Amino acid sequence: MKTKLYLLAFCIVFVFADSLAQITIVLRPGAETGKDAIIASCVPCGYNNMNGGSSAEFFACAWTNGGAESNGRGLIEFDLTAIPANSTIIKAILSLYYNPESSNGSHSCLSGSNASLLKRITEPWLENVVTWDNQPATTDTNAVTLPASVTFYQDYPYIDVTDLVTDMIKFPTRSFGFMLKVAYEHYYRRMIFASSDHADTTLHPKLEITYKSGLGCQEPGASESIRLFPNPNEGRFTISNIGNFIYSVDVYDGYGARVYHEKVKSENEEINLFNLPKGIYFVRMALEKGVVTKKVSIY
Repeated sequence: MKTKLYLLAFCIVFVFADSLAQITIVLRPGAETGKDAIIASCVPCGYNNMNGGSSAEFFACAWTNGGAESNGRGLIEFDLTAIPANSTIIKAILSLYYNPESSNGSHSCLSGSNASLLKRITEPWLENVVTWDNQPATTDTNAVTLPASVTFYQDYPYIDVTDLVTDMIKFPTRSFGFMLKVAYEHYYRRMIFASSDHADTTLHPKLEITYKSGLGCQEPGASESIRLFPNPNEGRFTISNIGNFIYSVDVYDGYGARVYHEKVKSENEEINLFNLPKGIYFVRMALEKGVVTKKVSIY
């Protein structure tokens, strides 16, 4: 009975401590690490089989080309692996910026509203392979509407995608980014933004996520099989695990802010925190079943 009470207390203490911490990450990758593409439907033009993975634009349109229907859609995916699977998403804001160098013109409501939809992509896709004909499936669940533009050159710097990102964290095997499409694909309507390949980095798409990381209860006996040494240390230590596969390591400071994240690559993982101030930190290790949190002192 004493052992059970101790484990319960351990769980409550760390879940309570972490529940007070809200962590914010800003994702704004450039051309090297960003993943976005445009696709178009025009069959007579051959666009339906063309890939736009290196385009400086990210757009949604309903248009024509030489009299043939030429709808366009944008796909974008951010790397969310730094967010623990059991996290609670507090807020997720996507910012898209007009591309002033577009060869396709500006936002357009020529035939009616250019209101567009952001939908969750549910199938994998490759940036330099995706086309209109092999585009991934999407879901309407929690789709977000971008209201019609009021100027030709409008930025959309505060798109609330909290529910979409919540679904992405909850269903990682069915979540592969966002698709942008005109809500009513009836020409002539268009929204046009800069992609992560644009030369101006201040125009790159940005996703800002605030979340709470739920630590969860550790498995009985799991803590004893994981060693963290030396402790105290000067900012470098090793995590050794026996019989418990560790997926990732997160380090939190005394205020509950995450200051380090790493995917584990070996049974003896060296952690380097030389850049952090001296003090007490909490090392959270995600296991196959549950988590283990240990305290480390840097002097």
